[in-house]
Amino acid sequence: MSDYGHELWFGSFVTRTARPPQAPVELAQTSKRAGLDLVSLQDRLGHRRPPPVRVRSSGRSTGRTGRRRERRRDTLGRKGDAQASGAYKRRQTGQTCSCGRQRPDGPRGPSPDLRSLPGQTAGALPLTPAQSEGSHLKINIVGPGNMGRAIAARALTGGHSVCLVHPDADRGRAAAAELEQRFPDGETGSATAAQAADMTVLALPYDATLEVAGSARGALSGQVVVDICNPVDFATMDSRVTPADTSAAEQIQQIVGTDAKVVKAFNTTFAGLLTTGEGHGFPLDVLIAGDDSAAKAKVTELISSGAMRPLDVGPLRRARELEALGFLHISVQQPLELNWQSAIKILP
Repeated sequence: MSDYGHELWFGSFVTRTARPPQAPVELAQTSKRAGLDLVSLQDRLGHRRPPPVRVRSSGRSTGRTGRRRERRRDTLGRKGDAQASGAYKRRQTGQTCSCGRQRPDGPRGPSPDLRSLPGQTAGALPLTPAQSEGSHLKINIVGPGNMGRAIAARALTGGHSVCLVHPDADRGRAAAAELEQRFPDGETGSATAAQAADMTVLALPYDATLEVAGSARGALSGQVVVDICNPVDFATMDSRVTPADTSAAEQIQQIVGTDAKVVKAFNTTFAGLLTTGEGHGFPLDVLIAGDDSAAKAKVTELISSGAMRPLDVGPLRRARELEALGFLHISVQQPLELNWQSAIKILP
C-alpha cells in the first residue's frame, strides 16, 4: 500500500507543494538587482559550487574531496589485503577466526562433489560390468516391460546375470535379445516362469504383482523379492487402492510367507532415467525399505553396482510412505510438464 493509502486510512491526509528551486539565471538577476554577491547568495540557498579539482599526470584528482577519496581507497586496500592474507592462513591452518580457535574438523578440505556420493565415484557414470565390484547375483525379472528392462540394464551394468520372465516365450526372448545387443558381455536369458535365483524383481502393476506372488510362492521361497509397484487407482489418478494401514509390499510379504524376504525399491524412479542410472548429471537415488537386513544388503548391492545410490529408509512398513511418494511423483508429471524425466533426489 502507498504512503497516501496509509494516510487516508488513518484520516490524516495532508498535501504539500514544494516550491521549485530558483535557476542560476534567476539567481543572477535577483542578486544583480539587490546588489548582492552571486556566490554568497548561492551558498546561502544551497547552490554551492564544487571546489576546483587539479589533475596530476597520473590522472588522480588532487582536490580536497579527491585526496580524501584516495586516502580512503589506499587504507581499504591495505586492510583488505591483510584480511585476505589472514583468512587464507586461517583456512590453511584450520582456524575459524583471528582469535586462533581451531575448526573441529581440522583444516578445510576441497569442496565436495555432489556426484561423489556413498557408493559412487565422481565422473564414473555409469559403471561398466568390469568396473563394478561385489558379489555376483542371479536375478529374475518378472515382466520385461519398460521398468523391467531398465532394471535389467542396471543389473547387467553391475555384472549380474539376468533372466527375463514372461508367460509369452517369444516376448521374453525378444527382450533378452535386445539386452544382449546392448550388453554383449552380460549373462542374459529368458523363461516363462521364475527360476531358482538370489533375487526376483516383480516389475508388474499392482494387481498382477499380487497374482504372481500367489502363483509363484513356492519358487520364490528363499529368495529376495523386490516389489516396485505403486498401487495407484489409475481410473481416477486421485488415490491409492491400498488401505491406509498397509502397503502393497506388506501385502506381498503376507502372500509369499516368511520364507521369502520382500524389499520395496525402485517405485520412486522412472524407466527413462533408470535405463542410464543417472538423471541431470547425478546418480539416481533408489529408496528401499525392508525388515530383513541381509535381503536389503543384496538389493543395495544391485543398486550400487548399477551406478546408483541406495538409501535405506527403514523397515517394510515405510513402504507406505514410499508408495505415497511414488504416487505423488506420478501425479505431478502432467501438471508440471516433467515428461517422466524427473527424479527424487535427497541431497546430503
